Amino acid sequence: MFFSGFLFNFFSFLKESRREEKYNSNWYNICPSNDRFFEVELPDPNNRNRVCELMVKWYSKHAKQLLEKRLQDWLPQFIRRGAPEPELRFRRMQKRWGSCTKNNVIMLNTELVKAPLQCIDYVIVHELCHLVYPKHDTRFRSLLNRILPDWEKRKARLERVVI
Repeated sequence: MFFSGFLFNFFSFLKESRREEKYNSNWYNICPSNDRFFEVELPDPNNRNRVCELMVKWYSKHAKQLLEKRLQDWLPQFIRRGAPEPELRFRRMQKRWGSCTKNNVIMLNTELVKAPLQCIDYVIVHELCHLVYPKHDTRFRSLLNRILPDWEKRKARLERVVI
């Protein structure tokens, strides 16, 4: 739960985002304060629903930026293997970190932004592997092992992150 004026926990990605955000309509301020927290200020500090709404919006915006960048960093390795360029979509999901359709649409959970970068990369590489091998067969696992030899450790760490 989020409370106005309190500090909120977040993960590694915010090291890349240090600027304060201010919005004129319905004034509010979201400002990273150090490597693990940021502050939220509102005119009405007791409006917990508004704080929660703003935090979800903030995470979603920053998730899209980060996840797009991470996917673009990994994509060339898969294009060289004959993978098609995927369409990337984002959604807040309750039970999945990502998915890849037979139409080459990769859907990533915006809640991934709260996970360590190593875990984010695992999800992205996993979904990109599906562009080459759609099923979780031996070829899929072999490709995943070649690209991310420590994928099992990353997956185990990700499973400890609460959606």
